[in-house]
Amino acid sequence: MKEKYWRYSLIIIILLMGVIIFRQITPFMGGLLGALTIYILVRGQMGYLINRKNMKRSIAALLIIVETILVFLVPVGLTVWLLVDLLKNINLDPQTFIEPIQQTAEAIKIKTGYFTQDVYLENVGNASGKGHCCCHTGNQSCRFHVLCGPTAAYRQQRIDDRNVQKRVSDAHRNSAMGASVSEKGENGK
Repeated sequence: MKEKYWRYSLIIIILLMGVIIFRQITPFMGGLLGALTIYILVRGQMGYLINRKNMKRSIAALLIIVETILVFLVPVGLTVWLLVDLLKNINLDPQTFIEPIQQTAEAIKIKTGYFTQDVYLENVGNASGKGHCCCHTGNQSCRFHVLCGPTAAYRQQRIDDRNVQKRVSDAHRNSAMGASVSEKGENGK
């Protein structure tokens, strides 16, 4: 019984140490993965130098390290250095990126009646029309939704626009019917 206790205790300690080591090593994962990649790339060359050319392992390893530094690391390092030097002088104006997005959001708002920006919810209603966003209550800033629904004022404006369009189409229909009635009257005489 005591032996099982010690066995399970040892397994738990090993697992905890593994988790701690893994969490502490995560900043170095990029370097470890890069080293693994370089190892995979030059593994065949090491075998070639040892087996076919009969070189000592230490000399073959030194030759491959020099090759790796000159062929991989120096060109990549210089390229990154060049790109950083070029990019640090670029002065980007964030307003040039924000303005087209705001114009697109405004166009969507005009066409659909939905807010697509981070807006303050005053009269925003969900489908049930209770005057609040689907997950917020009261007047709160909605920073998590892309579409929060049309405001009550905008909905009323859309209803008014539809009523005006209906009245205009009714007027056209009535005038067309009146013209056809008068044309029949003139043709009938």
